[in-house]
Amino acid sequence: MRKIKKVIMMEDNLTIPLVKAPEPTKIYLGKEARMKLHRMGAKGMAVILFDEFWGPVFQYYYIKRSKLVSRLLENRAMPAELSIIGKYVREMVLKDGTRVLIAPFITRGQGRDNMNFILVELRENVKNKKRLLELLTEVASELNGSEKIDLMKISNVIRKKLIKKKNNAAK
Repeated sequence: MRKIKKVIMMEDNLTIPLVKAPEPTKIYLGKEARMKLHRMGAKGMAVILFDEFWGPVFQYYYIKRSKLVSRLLENRAMPAELSIIGKYVREMVLKDGTRVLIAPFITRGQGRDNMNFILVELRENVKNKKRLLELLTEVASELNGSEKIDLMKISNVIRKKLIKKKNNAAK
């Protein structure tokens, strides 16, 4: 089946295809990792990846009903705003009072390095946000330098780090 793309014709006959922005995809963690993340105080998780065409794009999420994920789904400009802020801080409070931890990581793009971010929304009663920030930092460190981030890679890295944290805490 042939796909027909809509194009914009510019004055100098340059054509630009009209393509939709990538849609966010749910991260699958498995029961053990989900429970650990919940006990650590996470209410939701999001990953913002830099797209060569679109710029910062909300690409992956965990728990769609969290305030952070809901706002990212509603506001397509929010990933760009969070990307700017995320270069300078590791914790922020959004306008609605939602507390968020953010950690950057670099991927290799087409001839340049791209800044990406992993974010976690904190529950109101989180006792030790330091553990969650350590988790984000470990995940970001593992993803640093990757050429491609896909659903399997992000899910496996987060799951591995969560299960490792559980085993280290038990020792």
